[in-house]
Amino acid sequence: MQPKDIQKSACDLLARREHSKFELRQKLKVRQFDEESIETTLSFLASNGWQSDERFVEALVRERIARGYGPLKILNELHAHQIDECLIDAHFSFDQAFWFEQLQQVRAKRFGGEWPSDFEEKMRQMRFLENRGFDRELIRRFFK
Repeated sequence: MQPKDIQKSACDLLARREHSKFELRQKLKVRQFDEESIETTLSFLASNGWQSDERFVEALVRERIARGYGPLKILNELHAHQIDECLIDAHFSFDQAFWFEQLQQVRAKRFGGEWPSDFEEKMRQMRFLENRGFDRELIRRFFK
């Protein structure tokens, strides 16, 4: 395969959405490009600003918050993409008040304004929020 083939394949992927370097590397491996060509291409894309883990983090965090995910789920996803801790710290420094507000909005969107009428319903809502990636302690404080 030609070097232009791998660049075209990588650019096609990046044209659809931001990709982390790790994710792009994995997708190029699946397309059976050799390791050396992949690394050369990734360096070229990064040096020209076509691929950026920083932009990927910003886009992923913004999109996941908009979809109602909590901090734990977002952090797990960033770690799965092997994002550097410095980038995570730089773009993921929301305080507890922010996440408390997010938790309120997600709960209200899913369950409405009514508070749970019984213990089982309260536990169901708490499990939903925990599965969305919100911290147990924050959920407990919210329901007190």
